[in-house]
Amino acid sequence: MPGLMHLRKKYGPSKPIKGARIAGCLHITIQTAHPRSCCSSTGKGWHSILCMESRGNEDYIWCVEQTLTFPDGNPPNMILDDGGDLSNLVHEKYPQFLEGIKGVSEETTTGVHNLYKMFKTGKLKVPTININGAVTKCKFDNLYGCRESLLDGIKRVTDIMHAGKVSLFGSFGDVGKRSTQSLRGFGYRVIITEVDPINALQAACEGYEVATMEDAVGRCTIFVTKLLVARTLSLENISPK
Repeated sequence: MPGLMHLRKKYGPSKPIKGARIAGCLHITIQTAHPRSCCSSTGKGWHSILCMESRGNEDYIWCVEQTLTFPDGNPPNMILDDGGDLSNLVHEKYPQFLEGIKGVSEETTTGVHNLYKMFKTGKLKVPTININGAVTKCKFDNLYGCRESLLDGIKRVTDIMHAGKVSLFGSFGDVGKRSTQSLRGFGYRVIITEVDPINALQAACEGYEVATMEDAVGRCTIFVTKLLVARTLSLENISPK
């Protein structure tokens, strides 16, 4: 935040990137609203459409599509993505916009993995910045930001007492290492599932139980996975036998 405020103060009067049209597909929070305001003040045009979480997939796709036409009728020339939905939509359904798009920034691990797949198969048609790989993202947001937002989200959704609960956490990377500390601090007993042997050994050395999904799932109340990877946790895993 302080860095963005400094950029806004320094470059606001000169507007060095005037004319940029940014389409954004990301969660609307205080943290994302501030960059939006900063971009607007330094000369960027920004187009965002709000889609409520309760809406279905069709409504969500409709909302994403609305970001592709600015009030002046022109398409975006930059994309700010979080998860790859907007990038995928443009490549698959609106390829006529690709020529005018100068670049894409992608924040999440899931979105970056998808972009790498597109690059390897020759389907990625625009320059892309891997924000998720930036040191300030993976070594600060992943380590410290997630451990604060995780419990806040769980408390808002469940409205239950947390002390004494058993939680399953899928993976023990940068996000897992700090998020599990947060769970433990609230009195959870945490079980780790991890396919990477080094991360699994680190979890064991930290005092966590390491188990397979099949072995742990019947003992847990709260399930946390950090990646939108298919079949990490399925209804088959958590359905009563």
